[in-house]
Amino acid sequence: MAKPYLSPVYFSTYKDFIPDFDQFMQVQASLAPVFVKRNSLKCSEAEFNQFLDRHLKDGAFESVKKVNWVEDCFEINAPRAIVGGLWEHHIGLYYMLGASSFIPVKALDPKPNEVILDMCAAPGGKSFLIAEKMNDTGVLIANEPSNARRRILKSSLDRMGVTNTQCTNFYGEKIPDIGLFDKILLDGPCSGEGSLRGTWSRAFDYNRNDEYRNTLQRSQRKLLDRSTDLLKPGGRLVYSTCTYDPEENEMQVDGFLKRHSSMSLIEMNIDGPWEDGIHQFKETTFNPTIKLTKRIYPHRFNSWGFFFATFVKQ
Repeated sequence: MAKPYLSPVYFSTYKDFIPDFDQFMQVQASLAPVFVKRNSLKCSEAEFNQFLDRHLKDGAFESVKKVNWVEDCFEINAPRAIVGGLWEHHIGLYYMLGASSFIPVKALDPKPNEVILDMCAAPGGKSFLIAEKMNDTGVLIANEPSNARRRILKSSLDRMGVTNTQCTNFYGEKIPDIGLFDKILLDGPCSGEGSLRGTWSRAFDYNRNDEYRNTLQRSQRKLLDRSTDLLKPGGRLVYSTCTYDPEENEMQVDGFLKRHSSMSLIEMNIDGPWEDGIHQFKETTFNPTIKLTKRIYPHRFNSWGFFFATFVKQ
């Protein structure tokens, strides 16, 4: 079977709303670059520049480019295995993750001494970014129900030198009333279409199995509904996915707003080549405020595809 990143057939239902669709498909067929984020908890800017210069000189890195729109993020022209195998990576001087993964955390805008929940935290990249923005102060609850994935999460945070975080193992929709949070990140389970680039692909629902997709969407709804109970009045919620599917993105947000009158979308004012959320899909027209949600496409921002929405609780 032809893989969706090599054929426009899989994404054909999105052609009406993805701008410059042919260019999108060309980029979708290419590998995503390798990105690294300096760990400011362990490594100064000067030390990290020395690290980059050293590996440019020894030939490990062919080139290095600062990434626009995100702080302390660099695109490394080198095989992923080399970048991930360096001792500086193993001791936590940097973290490897897609550059688009930074943007939901920028929307969350973590501050020192806040109490924050990452509802679906593994493997730990966004939890690290949140803890770093908090200057490793306050309290971060990083939740992951899978034992195997939680071990990876905890290992990642330990490696990065994070100390303000408690890892929990609840199903997200069943997180108990452990107090109200200033901010919540819900980077929910999704179909993962945004990560289908080049040959970097795992087992994927190529056939759009209805039962699987419906299960995903039910889980997303339950997680969103539970997040409102855990958020303080005036608190901020960011919902994000790495998929293009409107049924997991704008349609979920639209339904969430209908179910929870206390929640409203807010303008994020984050500079970057993002696209506004779509206002209609198939026969459904969404709440006009859905345009405040954002889509990240790989031909606009050369990373993985993403969607994010930022809410405030009245």
